[in-house]
Amino acid sequence: YKHFPVDSGMADQDTKVKVFHNGVFLYVLASYEDQEAMHNISSLKRDLYRRSIAESDGFSLAIDPFNEGTNGYLFALNAAGVQFDALIGNINELNESWSTVWKSAVSREGNMKYYELAIPLAALNFKAESATWGFQFCTQDNKIPLNTTLVYSKRIFEAYDLRFTAPLNMEQLPESTGNRFAVVPSLTVSQLVDQEGDDERTELTPSLDAQYNINSSLRLDLTINPDFSQVEVDQQVFNLSRFAINFPERRQFFLENADLFADLGSNQCNPFYSRRIGANSDILFGAKLSGNLGAKTRIGILNTQTRKTDDIASTNYTAAVARRQVNSSLYSTAFLINQQDSERYNRVAGANINYNSPNNRLSSSFNYSKSLTTDLSGKNNYYAGYVGYEIPTFSAKLGLQRIDENHVTETGFTPFLYNYDASTGETTREGYYSIWSEIDVIQFYKSSPVVDWIRRGLIRNRTLLDNDYKLKESETFFIPLSIRFKNRSYAYLSGVSRIEDLKYNFDFLQNGNVIEPGQYFYTFGRMGYWSTTNRKAYYTAKIEAGQFYDGTRLHTQVTFLYRL
Repeated sequence: YKHFPVDSGMADQDTKVKVFHNGVFLYVLASYEDQEAMHNISSLKRDLYRRSIAESDGFSLAIDPFNEGTNGYLFALNAAGVQFDALIGNINELNESWSTVWKSAVSREGNMKYYELAIPLAALNFKAESATWGFQFCTQDNKIPLNTTLVYSKRIFEAYDLRFTAPLNMEQLPESTGNRFAVVPSLTVSQLVDQEGDDERTELTPSLDAQYNINSSLRLDLTINPDFSQVEVDQQVFNLSRFAINFPERRQFFLENADLFADLGSNQCNPFYSRRIGANSDILFGAKLSGNLGAKTRIGILNTQTRKTDDIASTNYTAAVARRQVNSSLYSTAFLINQQDSERYNRVAGANINYNSPNNRLSSSFNYSKSLTTDLSGKNNYYAGYVGYEIPTFSAKLGLQRIDENHVTETGFTPFLYNYDASTGETTREGYYSIWSEIDVIQFYKSSPVVDWIRRGLIRNRTLLDNDYKLKESETFFIPLSIRFKNRSYAYLSGVSRIEDLKYNFDFLQNGNVIEPGQYFYTFGRMGYWSTTNRKAYYTAKIEAGQFYDGTRLHTQVTFLYRL
């Protein structure tokens, strides 16, 4: 079926897919009948979904080994042979940091394009008795452009959305997948020279990572004295806000079944943020048991111990999560997070319920958690509710949250709870209410040869109120008009308006020139254009101008790219 830019009718070009397994590998062969022999590639970088896959010719495969529609795997291959793999979590969030080793090949005979994938069954969580897997296949032809899928879905849904998969029966699945035990040893050699004290010494630091497949759906990960030197560095970000930024987890030990641990709250209050572990002192050892106990039950148990330093006590971190798929529309999760050293502890326990209607129009979630911390009592709850309605031309979403000032999640991420004063260096916790809302209206032009869709209006607001229901801050993002053309080029006009009752000195440049407390109202607008990316030369341009607290802001940017 056609999926983009038009989501109606059968594809004009044929795609044929063959799938089988031999108990060790899952083999996939896709043949695509292209209109021409050449192909179009936007990037040769591995694990870069937007450029290497979405904006390139290629083939992708979404797998749901338990056919639940909530979590699975995405494997993709572009026409230049560049691989991409990721975990698909709830609400189709991609964890692109997850990686496994698989084989692939790309070939061409005239206009016929062939994509071959050999995925180790050991890389997938499944149960032999749960023989029905969900599959979605997608071809990307960036030249036209055209995306097609095996199972029909509206274009407002991602092509890899696990709610739209074909159930295929996997015969004779093995109870275990080949080698159950894998070990990766490493050794770090450090040469330390004290230039002033004329002291020189060499340090040897051994490390060990191991994985044991208890069965095909349950795994035990072990790590001893890891240094994570193979982990890719974070993207540089210039933070203009008063609050911390959530960076993705990239360490392999924490990535297996990471969606289990990451989807316990919201982006304003997430009780478990694995980047906290090992941030202040090295990890001595860790163990993690994760996977499926049955077709509808998933568990995750993680325990790590960090090293004692002169200033920081040795700390133990434990996270236990259990998720149950009640039916195809409803699942629930319960969790316990514990951080403890010899003198103090911080514990967070909670549960959430998530619902998606069978027609995928209505979605909702409800969250509750409570924290217990040494020397803190009372006012330690978190409540949250969300409801959303979405059809191709209209969507409306509303979220409400309440975070008490003593709802401390030391192994979590609650940025708006902490207020830093740049002049005194002190941080103050303040409980708050949060209201988040969004309305989006889009009009599609299926018969137009030029215009794909026009966004008639989008408005998104986040408002924070203090304990006395007084306004702390309110930010409104709006798009009065944006247009996407059939060739994938895009023009937009947007703006941001903020009202802020600033109670603490804010030094966003960290140069001693603070923005003083007071009431601020400021607005700025953006205007930009992205040219189509399937040409040899393409570009983007934008200008942003307006106010910033009691000053002004101006930002212009032009990017030009040429494909050799």
